[in-house]
Amino acid sequence: MDDRIIITEIWFDADHIYGKDNEGKVYKQSLLWYPHLLDASDDQRNNFTFGYAGIHWRNLDEEIA
Repeated sequence: MDDRIIITEIWFDADHIYGKDNEGKVYKQSLLWYPHLLDASDDQRNNFTFGYAGIHWRNLDEEIA
C-alpha cells in the first residue's frame, strides 16, 4: 500500500504555502521554512512542477518533498 501524500493543488498567501491532496485535505506551512519562496514574485511561485519527489521550482532552486 502506498501511503504517500499526493498534492494536487498549491496556493500562497503572504506568509504560507498551502497544498491540497487527492483526498481533499489541506496542508499549510510557513514560508519562513522556504526563504526562496518567501521572497519570490507571484510569477516565480506559480512556475513549479509536480514530480514524484514533490514540488519543484527550478527557477528558484527550491523543492518541497
